[in-house]
Parts: sequence; structure tokens; C-alpha cells
Amino acid sequence: MANRKDFYFRERVTEAELDSAFADLEDADHNLAADLGFTGVLANAVVSPHAPVPNLTVDVSGPGCVLDQLGQRIFFSALQNVNVAQDDNAVSTDVSAAGKEKVFSVFVRFDRALSDPRIDGLSQTVFFRRDESFKFSVVQGAEADAGAAVPPVLRPDAILLADVTRRFGQAQIAGDAISIARRQDALILAGAPRSLRRGRTTEALADLLAFYNAHVGGTADRHPAAAIDYAGGNNWADGTQNPATSVEAQIDKVVADLAAAGGAGKIGAAATAGTSGTRAAGSVKSQLDALLGQLNGHVAAAAGAHPASAIAYAGGSALEGRGRQPRDHGSGAARQGRQRPRRRRGRGADRCRRAAELARWPRQPRWRVAARGVRQDHHRPRRPDRERRRCRADRRRDVRNAATRVGAVAARRAERERRAHERAERVLADPDVQWNCR
Repeated sequence: MANRKDFYFRERVTEAELDSAFADLEDADHNLAADLGFTGVLANAVVSPHAPVPNLTVDVSGPGCVLDQLGQRIFFSALQNVNVAQDDNAVSTDVSAAGKEKVFSVFVRFDRALSDPRIDGLSQTVFFRRDESFKFSVVQGAEADAGAAVPPVLRPDAILLADVTRRFGQAQIAGDAISIARRQDALILAGAPRSLRRGRTTEALADLLAFYNAHVGGTADRHPAAAIDYAGGNNWADGTQNPATSVEAQIDKVVADLAAAGGAGKIGAAATAGTSGTRAAGSVKSQLDALLGQLNGHVAAAAGAHPASAIAYAGGSALEGRGRQPRDHGSGAARQGRQRPRRRRGRGADRCRRAAELARWPRQPRWRVAARGVRQDHHRPRRPDRERRRCRADRRRDVRNAATRVGAVAARRAERERRAHERAERVLADPDVQWNCR
């Protein structure tokens, strides 16, 4: 609450007493703002290049609301234009030489707008209305080499809105020349990886809530694995320990342990049973070793490895090494290692083979008696045309007969092989027939 004045009946109140009563009310407002820590820009008042065509002025957005260091309220409703070609002392902000620059600052401070002038009893003009107002202030720093210019110091009676850098020959203020790094917002909270720069409490709280929701939802600001503790856990199956550390270190250790030569021995495996055998509880390595031993014993088995009904037959023309299929001789079971004896060729086959050889080679010359009964002693005796034609016809007939006999023999052989193959398939399909597999 404000300090109070107790005016009494028939008191002659002086000007100073009335002014102090109003001053006490203002001080109460200022003290409240100062106690809450609200000092700086509350809303808007953003400095940007002049639009639509940039020049040596800057625009300040409105409506702007600012509280200065004394808690005095600074407010302007419309967009403001500030001339930065010269400072408050009417000194140009131009840079004198190439390779030089200077930084000037745009401040806003509290002021009063005087109006309604009146004449008092001493014939002096008094402004009856003294409304809250504002004033922009441009303060320039010293000129220096490019990149080395220092901005002016902050003022105790004004709020900084932005710093502007001007270089040699620059006739426009662009966006890259405006910096808000030192801007005096009401709420400035520095930190990493997040920081806050807001004017109003609701805006700052909204930012904080968004940061928190993103963190909890995992869309942003997730914890690094090195920042999460791991309290330790059970040992591996081979007894290797897993001590307390960070999550990142533990994940690295897990990968390294499993990638090592003894990784399979670190993973436990429960006991399991099956038709071919059982596996005792142990590690992955112990059960793999047991399976390998069983497989090697099975592959090396000399007898009794599989029943014939457990072996698939894809079909084929002949068994390996014999050229014929095994046959069931009426007993319903194939005899192990026994095959049908090979049929011996008879004289008919020999004649066919001999005829084929004769058909391949020309006939040898013979001794013949000519038509007049005179013996011809040369290598190829002369014969009448009829005899010669009959010999050629005989040869052609012999060739045809031989080819026919050879083809018939081949056809019979193919038929025998086909029947033997069908019998073998029937034998293999019979579940009662047992075969040993090696």
C-alpha cells in the first residue's frame, strides 16, 4: 500500500502537500514492480530495419510495454521510428574510414508529457497535466577496427532495446546489423542447453512447459546415456560381473562382452527336451557344443542312423555305381546290398554287333569267277552289272537288318530299366522296407 496523508478539517493545504500525496501513490506502484523483479521489456518493442525501404532509421514495434529500473511504466501503442543517423547529442554516427565500425545502442526511458498550461498566483506558467510518456535515446560507442568495436555501457535510467553496428559507407541498417544479445527483457534466464528471454510471466511459463513436455515425450532434450546412472546388475552366465556405472558405459560393456570370443558363454540357456535328445541348462556355448557333438556322432554313425521312412527320395534313373535300381524279389523288403545280376549277352546280340561292324566298313574283295569262267586275279574282280547290283542290295539289306536289331535291343534295355526304376520307387514308398543310411 502507499503512504497516506491525513488532511484535516479547515486545513490550508499547500501545493507541496498535494504533490506529495500523489507522489506517494506513484512510489507504491514503483515499489511493487521493483519488489516483484519486473524490470525491462514486457511486451513487443522489437527493433527492426525500416520498412519498406531500409535507411538510417529503425522501427520499434508496438504496442510496447516497459518497466524501467525505478518501476516506472513506459508505454507506446503504435509503431515507432527512431533516427539512428545521429545520437542524443546530435553527433553523427557515421564511420570515418574504411575497415572501421562503431556500435550504437537504442534505449527507451521514462518521460512525462506536459500539457494544459495554466498561470498560477505568481504569474508563472504551470502545466496542469503531466502524463506518463517515453523517449528513445541513441548512444554511440567509440569507433574501432572492424570486429573490435565495443557497445556503450548500459544506462541506469533507461532500458536497452538493441545494439546496432554501423560500418564505413553504410547508408542502410539491415537485419544483420541489429543485435539483441544485450536486450533487457523482463525475464532473462541463461542456461544450457536451454535459456529463456521473455517479457511476460505467462510467456516464460509456456516456454518452460514446452521444454518439459518435449523432454518427457522424448521429442527433444533427451538425456545423454552418460548422464543416466546404472546401479549394476547380475553377473553373466560365465560369472563376469556387471558393476555400477552409467548407462552409456554399461551398453558399451555389453556390446564388448558379447562381441568377444567368449560371448556365447555369457548368455544363459534353459534346459530343453526333444525327440532326438535333451539339453541341460547352461549357456549358449555349452548347448552349441552339445549339439555339435551329437551331429558329429550322427554323421559318423556306421549303422542305424535313420529309418528308411524318414528319408525322402526325389526320384532318379539309377543308383550310384550300379546303373540299376534295387528290386524287391517278392518278400516285401529290399535285401541290403543285393542287386539283380547282369544278363549275359547271347549269340543273337553277338550277331547284331557283328552286323553293325560290317555295316560300318566296306566289304572285303572276294575271288569270283567271271561270266566266261575266266578267273580274275586282280584285287577287285570284275562282275556283271546284275551281280554288282545284287551285292549292293545285299549290303543295304544287311545294314537295315543290323540297325533294326540294334534298335530293338536298345528299346528292350530301356524298358527293363524303366520297370526296375518303378519297382524301386514302390519299394522306397513302402514304410515296411528299412534302409540303412550312412
